[in-house]
Amino acid sequence: MKPLAHFLLLLATCAAFVATGCSVSSHAKKGSPSKQGSPAFLQAFSDFEFVGSGPISDDEDIPSHGINGKPLPLRLNSNLLYVFHHRLINDHDEGLFEVLKNRLQANGVTILEAKMGPLVFIGPPNFHISFQEGNYRGTIFTSLDWRVMNTPTLYDQWDTDDYILLLKDVESKN
Repeated sequence: MKPLAHFLLLLATCAAFVATGCSVSSHAKKGSPSKQGSPAFLQAFSDFEFVGSGPISDDEDIPSHGINGKPLPLRLNSNLLYVFHHRLINDHDEGLFEVLKNRLQANGVTILEAKMGPLVFIGPPNFHISFQEGNYRGTIFTSLDWRVMNTPTLYDQWDTDDYILLLKDVESKN
């Protein structure tokens, strides 16, 4: 899916959040960006492809997922890993750490911790960004996607990392 098509899909998903009243079940602070229907932290993923989700495993494996983008679920749950891919920008650039961190901050999301590392022999360095937005607490982290790494046609199109969103504390909206 092309970046413009993905953006339009994300925009349509956000519109569905507003139209149906569905959200990542939080009670946002008055005046926060989340009051507009979808949590502000999702704006950080505006040009990423959502490719799958799954439960956290004991061995810390990333959930099995495809390469093709699909609609983000209308309701996100805590203790699930949401996996995103990003189209290759500059020969497997390491700049997406700063891009995500800056987008979160620009949308009023509080960064609790942002750290690079550990350095890896293959691919860009891993990173973790922990954040809070109202009652949402979450972490964005990376993990090398071996399928992208080992498939030349995918390697030429996609960043080699999976970008994973984990929501830790999510209140139900009733």
